[in-house]
Formats: sequence, C-alpha cells, structure tokens
Amino acid sequence: MKIHCDNCEAVIKQNPARVKRHKHHFCSRRCHGEWNSKYGVHAVGWHHTSGAKTVISEASKRCWTKLKYRAKMLSVLEKGRKNPMRLLNASKGIKQAYVEGRLGTEEHRNHLSEAKLGKKRGPMPQHVKDKIGMKTKERGVFAKIWADPKLRDALVLQRMKMVGKHPNKLESYMTYILQHYFPGEWKYVGNGSVVLGGLVPDFININGKKAIIEVFGDYWHGRTERRKAEGTELESERRKVFAEFGYRVLILWETDIKSLSDKQLAEVISNFKKEVANAEGK
Repeated sequence: MKIHCDNCEAVIKQNPARVKRHKHHFCSRRCHGEWNSKYGVHAVGWHHTSGAKTVISEASKRCWTKLKYRAKMLSVLEKGRKNPMRLLNASKGIKQAYVEGRLGTEEHRNHLSEAKLGKKRGPMPQHVKDKIGMKTKERGVFAKIWADPKLRDALVLQRMKMVGKHPNKLESYMTYILQHYFPGEWKYVGNGSVVLGGLVPDFININGKKAIIEVFGDYWHGRTERRKAEGTELESERRKVFAEFGYRVLILWETDIKSLSDKQLAEVISNFKKEVANAEGK
C-alpha cells in the first residue's frame, strides 16, 4: 500500500495493517525525528523544559474552576496513580492555580473538606483479609519455633545451607592468619556448622578452649559514622548470647584488621588466648 510521509511527503510503501494501526507514517527515522520536534509531545508543551512556561489549555482552566474536578485531581496526586500524563496535567493545573492565588487559602481548604465530607472507605476485600490472617498465623508459628532453642538453631542452620554461606575476603584473610600462626586451633564455622542461641559465630576454638573470634565488616555491622550506636549494640548483644554458653569473644573490626600487620594481628589473638586460659584456670 502506497502512502505519503507525514514530514517530507515522499511516497512510501507500507503494510495495510500497519497503516490502520498507526496514525502517522514516516519514510525514515530522520523524518520521524524532524516531525516529532515540530509537532510531537515536546513541541506542544506536555513536558517541562528548563525555560518553558507552564502551558494550560482554556478547557483545563474552565475545569479547574469546578471544585469537584479540583478535588479529584488532588486525590489523584495523593494516591500516587501510575499514570504520568494524568499526574503531569494535574500538577500543571495546581501550579497555575497557586500562581493565580486560588489554592492554599482558607476558602480553598474549606471547599476541599466539604467535598470529602461524608465519604468513607469501602469494606476491606476478603482476599486482603485472608492475606492478613495468614501473615498473622505465620508470625505466631514462627514465634513458637523461635522460642524453642533446638528448633531455632535448626532453622538458622537450614537457612544458612540454603544461602550457601562461604567466607568473604575478610574471613578468608583471618583463616590464613589462624592457620599460619595457630595451626589446628581454630575452625571457620560461619557457614552455620555451629549455632549458639540462634547466632552463628565466625571462628571457634577446637583446642579445648571456649573461645570465639568474630570478624565484623565496618559497613555491614555498623561501624560507620552514622551507625556507631548500632555497632556497639551488636557487639554487646553477641557477647551476651555467647557468654550464656560459656564462651569468651574477641571481636575484630575491619578497620583494625587492615591497620595491623600479620604479626601484630597474631599477637592480638595470642593475648586473647592467654586471657581465656587465665579465666578458665581460675
């Protein structure tokens, strides 16, 4: 089927189905772009540009004088509908109305309250009620499971296996330090092989001492400037839980590990071992 290009009037061949489906037709992308710059949505002022003034038609001005239409447009903005053109047109009308002094006044607020007076929400749909009920039941079941120490540890272990936890870079570096300076004394258990009180330690002593080493990343465990309180609280919570099982804890933060050499880090761990040995000896 032969038709004319809307931009340059050149004769082009198009499929009849395409001609019916589309309103405008072009011989090339260049013609499409030129036509769009003249008559497209950007040209008629539907989108805001840096120096453009707000464009509102006379029809929208007449509609905006009606209180019901104005209340409807405001409700569209409040509900956050996902229709960009509707939101854009409503925002233009509101902006123009503010400029003209028709919004923000006491009279305007009274009109809005009168328009919404007596309107109530409809009944909650049954599928929403069922969903809320199921979530409530799930929370109750989970709370009962978490209250049982054995079930809680089994649940944590199952989740760790599903996630497939493996040592990160910091934990891999600590594994190297422990194996190099303290061979056969420490084991990585951050994969969930050991669960104490619903918590998973990083390294545990396997040489007869009840000692744990925790490796904390600054970002994930809250040692940044904005989350210092969270990091301190996390330290105290984990120390308290592990202390209930008789374990002493050494917490090494990422910044401390990176600031120390291998020998200095090994010395810190050695001093921690002596403290544990003295405490257990007493």
